[in-house]
Amino acid sequence: MGLHEDSQLGLNVHVDETCRKAGRKLNGLSRLFKTMSTECKLMLFYSLIAAPFEYCVIVWHFGSPEKMKKPERIQKQALRYVSKDFNSSYEQLLSRSNRNTLYVQRLRLNLSIVYKSGMKQGPMYVNYVSFSYQASHFWNVLDNCWMTAENGNRSAIGQIMILVF
Repeated sequence: MGLHEDSQLGLNVHVDETCRKAGRKLNGLSRLFKTMSTECKLMLFYSLIAAPFEYCVIVWHFGSPEKMKKPERIQKQALRYVSKDFNSSYEQLLSRSNRNTLYVQRLRLNLSIVYKSGMKQGPMYVNYVSFSYQASHFWNVLDNCWMTAENGNRSAIGQIMILVF
């Protein structure tokens, strides 16, 4: 499946390994970025740096909060190389590149999986997996205004998905 776990089935090893690989790729690309167009740099960023951080996020999203900071640092550094801007804040870099933090991206991907499983729209193996913990965790993360029902006929997860996407 491409996930690395330790002897206690923790995924900190996976986060470390993914960050190590992404860091190496970024190091090599940073030398090439000087001669590339912005479109080419963004394409390489999305395919080589960002994609591994979005793979199997429902499994490793709940890892150690300290470990989850490492991918954000790599994304921040990659966006600096892509934009040739080493002085702006991370929020400004994200805004200019039309991206969100990796945490928000993981939350959106996980919410869509929870929604699809609840609506029986996902793959069969997802439809039969219980996501009660993930759904309650995501629900508790959202602001109170997101939880307010505007139409009583909609499901709570459906309202979240409308607001998130």
